[in-house]
Amino acid sequence: EKMTLAYKIIHEEIRNKYKVLSDRLNIVSGSIGVVVSALGIILTGKKENIALTVTITILGALISLISVIKSVWKLDEVISESDKAASAYNTINAHIVSQILMDVKERTEAKEFIPYVANEITRIGNQFPIKDETILAKHKLQNNRFHKFFNNESNLKIKTIKYTRRKQKNISSSSEVESDPSAHIQQDQS
Repeated sequence: EKMTLAYKIIHEEIRNKYKVLSDRLNIVSGSIGVVVSALGIILTGKKENIALTVTITILGALISLISVIKSVWKLDEVISESDKAASAYNTINAHIVSQILMDVKERTEAKEFIPYVANEITRIGNQFPIKDETILAKHKLQNNRFHKFFNNESNLKIKTIKYTRRKQKNISSSSEVESDPSAHIQQDQS
């Protein structure tokens, strides 16, 4: 659950960072467009004014340059992919939480559910890779425990095996407790 939330947070931060950049470029481009329009109106009222014509041309080129920068950096694509990734991790997290909140008897078997979650996390990670290493590095520095998950993809599989073994051990020990009522009393006291 913590890992899916961490991935979700990282993708949300990437989206926010690139959304702010995209918005700023849009504001600059729109502002320049307003100035170009105003200068165009002024130019129509005057006879040939070389300086005004050159200014309008330069500002028009600047608007085009901003558009090219947004296109080359694929800002809209990064924002969209980060939104989709955050949503996918949120869905997995909600599924995990719903399993945790269920009565133990109603839950999906751990040996089925944990590999499913691990496969979903891997699938989402492959479909939406983290595109901003600076944000990832920031999270690695902030949380060394989380850092281990990023450096060791098999860590989740190891935890799955350990959890499954622990679950099987608990099931076998609970069946022993049910067969011996005195063991149940002793276990409650400890």
